[in-house]
Amino acid sequence: QRAAAAFKVALLRTIVDDKGVRCLLAGGVPGFAAEDDAWRAVSLCAACAEELHASGLRVSSGLTTGRMFCAYAGSELRAEYTLHGKVVNAAARMMSHAASKGSPLLIDAATRDAALLARPDARFESAGPFDAKGFAEPLETFAPVAGGVA
Repeated sequence: QRAAAAFKVALLRTIVDDKGVRCLLAGGVPGFAAEDDAWRAVSLCAACAEELHASGLRVSSGLTTGRMFCAYAGSELRAEYTLHGKVVNAAARMMSHAASKGSPLLIDAATRDAALLARPDARFESAGPFDAKGFAEPLETFAPVAGGVA
């Protein structure tokens, strides 16, 4: 929570189950929107991966950029702000793929391009495409280059 707040990224949900601890985070939502949303999200994921790795924990993140449905769902008794859409599903697939590759972070081309607008000195490399359930075309992925995120 502290890291998300420091990078001005909204922590929407934390799930603990047989897959481990998973968090749904979002930049660009009301109250958290800025021109450098993608860069802050990449930086947050990199910082969390570094800190958790130093503690002996493994982390894998999938990060996408695009339009999605964002709204409160539920009733007066229990409601949450949630996200739905293809980019949300793609991020989840990328997270799982990152875990299978032992990678701390995979991002899509839209996130890479938006991050480079905010930080032209950032460096990313292709992590290659992969076939993802629910997608007709392979998802192209990229990863920050060590030293390319600060």
